Amino acid sequence: MKNGCGQFCTFGILKIITGLYSYYNMAKDTKQKILDAALKLFSEKGFASVSVLDVAVQIGLTRTTVNHHYKTKELLYQETLKFAVKQLLPSFKVLVRKQFNTEGRILLFIDKYIKVLQEYPYLSSFLIYAINNATLDIALLEDNINLDLFYKKINYRIKQGTMTKISPQYVLILILSLCSYPIIGQKLTSLSVGIHPDVDDSFLSEQTNIVTDFVLRGLGLNPIN
Repeated sequence: MKNGCGQFCTFGILKIITGLYSYYNMAKDTKQKILDAALKLFSEKGFASVSVLDVAVQIGLTRTTVNHHYKTKELLYQETLKFAVKQLLPSFKVLVRKQFNTEGRILLFIDKYIKVLQEYPYLSSFLIYAINNATLDIALLEDNINLDLFYKKINYRIKQGTMTKISPQYVLILILSLCSYPIIGQKLTSLSVGIHPDVDDSFLSEQTNIVTDFVLRGLGLNPIN
């Protein structure tokens, strides 16, 4: 009798744990869907023109459900910012890896950055909006990445005469601009060169090779085959 009770209790506990785990995963998926929708809407309309209800409608949820996870629009915006920065951190961390030379760092950065934009096409425009409206805390990046190593390597190559003389910071700005423009300027791109506003994956994959070669040759560095 005791053995039967023990088995029954164990089964009951396992069922509860399984149920809690399933609920946790569902809640996690819901939070991610909310952040994805918020990222898109905030980048398109700005903070003032987006309501919690707008975000809810975008993904077929109720306002109450969104508020359950994010109590206010302000909190949702801040969490969206943190999420956006978190997606970019791995790309920037490549720039300070000691095991790569300058060409390797630039190649890996461009590859990772464009892959992030493929997954989250509204990321760049959202961060530009946040920067322009002074709502992005640069410390979020600076606390996680120290780009001094990358800048020192650029200056070292310039002093060696193996790289075009240019501000290290401008190197990064140039790369970011070339990677981000086709997505940020989708409508202008469609008008000027006939590419549909939804820039497809094949275009972005090709862009990785083109941008890498263009940047390396422009800086006087060795193209990577």
